[in-house]
Amino acid sequence: MGFKFNRGCWVESHEDGLLSCKAGDGNIEGSARTSPPSTVQRIDLARRLFRSFEEALRKDRIVVELLHRIDQDIDRTARAMAELGIDEACALCDRTSPCGSCCSRGLEKKYDSVLLLINLLLGRDLPDTPTREDSCHFLGHRGCRLRIRHMLCIDYLCPGLETRLGTAGLIRIQSVAGMEIHTAFLLYEAVKKVIRE
Repeated sequence: MGFKFNRGCWVESHEDGLLSCKAGDGNIEGSARTSPPSTVQRIDLARRLFRSFEEALRKDRIVVELLHRIDQDIDRTARAMAELGIDEACALCDRTSPCGSCCSRGLEKKYDSVLLLINLLLGRDLPDTPTREDSCHFLGHRGCRLRIRHMLCIDYLCPGLETRLGTAGLIRIQSVAGMEIHTAFLLYEAVKKVIRE
């Protein structure tokens, strides 16, 4: 399955396979499920995982350290994006482009239940309905409603922004975003480990 960015860039999508018996859904191998879980189903699973594992996750030293570190990394990336004018450029494009922004409908399919669970651990509510039907489920009126985002959402820059930023700007944002992506990966793996135990 794939989905298309509004800018004509195809990106392969995969669905999460965490519909496990620990969340009460049984074994995915023996499941009669024929279609991938919807965004609402992944959100529901994230909430159930949060209720079941929040205490264990908040007691895990590695998870706690990485939650603190990802908060710092996210803030650092957000500052760099604001200073480089990326936020402003994306908001303008979203308001004025006939195709909308790169945060197009279907991008939410990149978000599995573990990444959504981490958003709950970071104090974010998960929206049951999208703000707009033509955009990603998680795109709000003031940008992404999630705290921790998929690597693609952190790292992707349209060709127009890449040109505008130039080499120095690209190096700066990619260095900062790279730290966030690295920490997000470590946190994701640590959370999965606690859930499996």
